[in-house]
Amino acid sequence: MTLPGSTRAPHHYAVAMRTISEPTAEEIAHRRITGAHVFDEMWDGVVHVVPPPSGHHQLLGSELHLALAPVAKAIGLDVLYETGLFDPIQQDENYRVPDLSVFEPHRLTRRGLEVVRFAVEIRSPGDETYEKLPFYAARGVEELLVIVPWDPSVELYRLGPDGLLRVQPDLQGSVRSVVLDLGFRAGDGEASTLVLTLPDGAEIVI
Repeated sequence: MTLPGSTRAPHHYAVAMRTISEPTAEEIAHRRITGAHVFDEMWDGVVHVVPPPSGHHQLLGSELHLALAPVAKAIGLDVLYETGLFDPIQQDENYRVPDLSVFEPHRLTRRGLEVVRFAVEIRSPGDETYEKLPFYAARGVEELLVIVPWDPSVELYRLGPDGLLRVQPDLQGSVRSVVLDLGFRAGDGEASTLVLTLPDGAEIVI
């Protein structure tokens, strides 16, 4: 699926990335009024302001959400888009917002999530995806899929004793999630960004 008058790439934020370490009360209030604050993150008490993702970015995330949902449901998991993953100790002072989170249904709280099994980050130029890996590892995220839309390319990180480490792709450039039993590989960059291989061998092109 493509947006009218556009190509598949690049998927990125509509404006430049920006971090505010000490936002004013007026800035916080304005973001809450406009709804932009739903994309913000808190890193050990420091507000990281993330602009709303572009239409391309949201389209890719929405299509992936639709593809993952039935697979997750079949094994007793749920999928949410842009939901906060919170440190249970620091709570509102320390959280990140993955593009997609796959989790056990009973883990969902009124605030969001504290435990996620599989997360997805769709990269944007200059973003902080890789800086989030230690937080995700500390929260016990078993696997993190990183999608780089402008290459396109995909990276899978799996939790081990030393944190989230990158999984080497096979000869076809595919990586496989053990949580979801799904294969992921980059699309051709023209008609698709991502190809999913289902447990029965069927493919979904996004």
